[in-house]
Amino acid sequence: MNAAQPRCQPQALGINFEVKSWADTENRQYAGLLLLEPGVAALIKPNYHSDEYDRQTGIAARCYIRSIAAQPPLASRLVQEMPLSAAAQTDDEIVAFYRQNGQPGFYASGTCAMGSDSTASVVDGSTRVHGVVGLRVVDCSIYSEMLSGVTNASIMAIAMRAAERVFDDQRT
Repeated sequence: MNAAQPRCQPQALGINFEVKSWADTENRQYAGLLLLEPGVAALIKPNYHSDEYDRQTGIAARCYIRSIAAQPPLASRLVQEMPLSAAAQTDDEIVAFYRQNGQPGFYASGTCAMGSDSTASVVDGSTRVHGVVGLRVVDCSIYSEMLSGVTNASIMAIAMRAAERVFDDQRT
């Protein structure tokens, strides 16, 4: 593939079609504290598009969305693509557009991995943060990977189980 050649032809669109995230990603995010002092912001490095697979998936998604928007049932109802995204035509331009304008549309998963080994995980099986008394993490960040579906039900189940564990801890 030639990154300098446009892969997607401009279409007459009226909606800003943007793929800002996808569940099947190869990059790994990082979040951490540089100083253990209150008021010092955490270092968060999402590493969006740091992996070639993610870049190629984003490029392919952009082209596919443009091809869908060009189909007669939809194209006749659209005016034009938004100027910022329309300017991204080559592979390099599409990746640069994502890097500059993209944002996550999902909960960060795997940033507080669950496990029994405190050197390889952040929380234990009861959602307690290793080495920190009284702190639990109860959200998608304890998943090892992003689910390829709606996370609401699984988070509710985790929250219910975590609440049971909190009550159990209070009883003992």
